[in-house]
Amino acid sequence: MSTVEINFHKYGKIRFPPTYFLGIKSINSMKEQFEQEFGIPKKDLEIYHGDKIVNDDKEFISLQEKASFLVIKSKSENIDDESDDPIDQGKTKEVCVIKHVFHGHKIGNNQFIWKDAIIPYVIDENVSNDLKIMIQNAISEFHTKTFIKWKDKTNDFQDYVMFVQNNQRSPHTQVGCCRKGKQEISLCHPTYPNVKSKLKVACILHEMMHTLGFIHEHQRNDRDKHITLEEKSLEDDNFVKDGVPLGQYDYKSLMHYGDGVGFKCNNNELSSSADKSLTFSQLDLAGIRRIYGKEIYKNVQRPHFGEWHKGCTSNKCTDKSCCCNACGQLPGGINCGYIGFKGHWTCCMNENENNLECHPSHTGFWHMACEDPKCTSELCYCKSCGGGCTYNGNKAHWSCCNKEEFDSECPSSPYLQ
Repeated sequence: MSTVEINFHKYGKIRFPPTYFLGIKSINSMKEQFEQEFGIPKKDLEIYHGDKIVNDDKEFISLQEKASFLVIKSKSENIDDESDDPIDQGKTKEVCVIKHVFHGHKIGNNQFIWKDAIIPYVIDENVSNDLKIMIQNAISEFHTKTFIKWKDKTNDFQDYVMFVQNNQRSPHTQVGCCRKGKQEISLCHPTYPNVKSKLKVACILHEMMHTLGFIHEHQRNDRDKHITLEEKSLEDDNFVKDGVPLGQYDYKSLMHYGDGVGFKCNNNELSSSADKSLTFSQLDLAGIRRIYGKEIYKNVQRPHFGEWHKGCTSNKCTDKSCCCNACGQLPGGINCGYIGFKGHWTCCMNENENNLECHPSHTGFWHMACEDPKCTSELCYCKSCGGGCTYNGNKAHWSCCNKEEFDSECPSSPYLQ
């Protein structure tokens, strides 16, 4: 569940608080609420999912929990008489489209952020011991590599996560903190239903990322450069385009499905990388830092989304090549774009560790110019570029927008919208 955006043909888009639909447990209640607030007779209203009328209350609740698109239509001839929309020319008129806006990729929308980057949790008593160990391993991965804290639930916390085991369904959960008390991360173990694939810790991390508020990487608006969707996926909520991209398209993200799961990869690099990661990618970590950094650094407008690299300590290091392991490859295999010997933040190249403000508008990373003579304008061998970056050429550039000027403003930055 997430922030609700309703697009009325006559009145434009209206944002509703997340609690607007949380108390509505039946179709009749939904119609009554629309009648009360908008004066539309409930007897004239129908709720659609795709071309199908939703009549069953359980289906209605399930569609809300999956953040599906719902369309409300009216049989009244007095609704939206000014509309030129072709949909309005039939027997029913489209009153509005209910769209769930996932907060995890919406900068500044903190309604579904877990306060102070703390997620209280419990593990259901029916979870097997082996699965409990895997859950604890996933939590340890979060604690080792991020500032997100998964804490045992106490009475001090109203909202919390319960890990449950359901071997009849594939893993699933809700997106973001739903502000309604308990919400579940449902896992199967040891294998997925109807297939031989075993559950991995990476899958648990994937569901936990959803709980933090992140949607799938292949739901980005720029995905068509990288994947070709199968026809059967067009109506699947797991493939609906949504959100504001953070950085470049990430081939190694935990949030990317594998090749053949609803789409075909458009290149071999993505095909060999998608759904192969065992842990967070560089851009997974950057996304967490971007969204939740403000929960840690309360007075910082743009917290760093990279990591701090210490200065070089070996006289064998050069300004572009580090031998002492102070710098080098970032998580995901791309080299840090910094040139020099001093300590620096990998996101903005700032050499002041105590300056917690990340100054550029870019949400991607700076890729240094290619060094290997084998590199071409489209293929990088020296690991200065790659992993979903769409830049063509050999110069240094920002991975999010391909700008070649370090001090440039990012045209696709959420901070400029």
